[in-house]
Amino acid sequence: MLDTKTLEHKGKLNVEKLLYKLVPLLTLLALIILFSILSPFFFTMDNIFSIIVQSSILGMMGLGVTFVIITAGIDLSIGSLIAVAGVVMGLVTVNMGAPLYVGIIAGLLFASLFGAIQGVIIAKLRVTAFVVTLGGMMVARGIGHVATNSNPIYIDSDFLMSISGGYFIGIPIPVIIFLFFALISHILLSYTRFGRYVYAIGSNEVATKLSGINVAKVKILTYALCSFMVGIGSLLMVSRLGSAQPTAGNTYELLAIAAVVIGGTSLFGGVGTILGTVIGTILMGVLRNGLNLLDVNQFWQMIITGGILIFAVYIDGLKTKE
Repeated sequence: MLDTKTLEHKGKLNVEKLLYKLVPLLTLLALIILFSILSPFFFTMDNIFSIIVQSSILGMMGLGVTFVIITAGIDLSIGSLIAVAGVVMGLVTVNMGAPLYVGIIAGLLFASLFGAIQGVIIAKLRVTAFVVTLGGMMVARGIGHVATNSNPIYIDSDFLMSISGGYFIGIPIPVIIFLFFALISHILLSYTRFGRYVYAIGSNEVATKLSGINVAKVKILTYALCSFMVGIGSLLMVSRLGSAQPTAGNTYELLAIAAVVIGGTSLFGGVGTILGTVIGTILMGVLRNGLNLLDVNQFWQMIITGGILIFAVYIDGLKTKE
């Protein structure tokens, strides 16, 4: 039988774990209350929708990289990939004269293939994910600039513009797309064999391999899935800008990773949820929107965002030590 001290210790650990899980949500609520007090323009329906719409692109990137980080990996190429996937879409649609849907498919296929290749190098050639995706970041950005001579590709399409500016039952279409893929990602991560393998690899890759699971295959699929999500984010970005720009997505990889970590996904692997990523993404959107409404200098915004990321990693370290 367990003695009283053991039960008290377990109870304390459970409370601490619950508090750790609630930190992102509590922080989000605190920011909403703070900015609502400081700015009369913050807590309005138009601004709330604006925050979620603006966060949808970052959110799509966050959904994809959540899978990667849970495997104890990282993908630094997603910011550059969101630009080059849009460039491929623009080249196929405008330069080659293909229908828009062909250009969209081409962009998604290119992004997925790019991620799969990185996954092969990481899983099969055993090169560190940080190095592979850092190189991939530079390669993707270079491809975008070379293919366009560093010029944007303007895509004239009413359908494309309707994605970013349209509504369905009163909800902005980018929000619907983001929430749809968030639901699919949640189901995939929480209720499928693939999701269980993702968690297992992040928890203990050696034990997972010894249990007969094809770790390399799961990793390759994970990086391909991440890049596919980035491809969807690229579609939203091109729709919003009305053009494919090789400079798009600069530093977005850091913001997406920050949103995922802030949402409770551990950089050490094995821990994370899609709901946490959604909360982290909205938190980042609320923070950026609120600071803009308060006319806070962009460089101060970078300092504040970086500080919150460091705090989130610190909390992650505390959870890992438990």
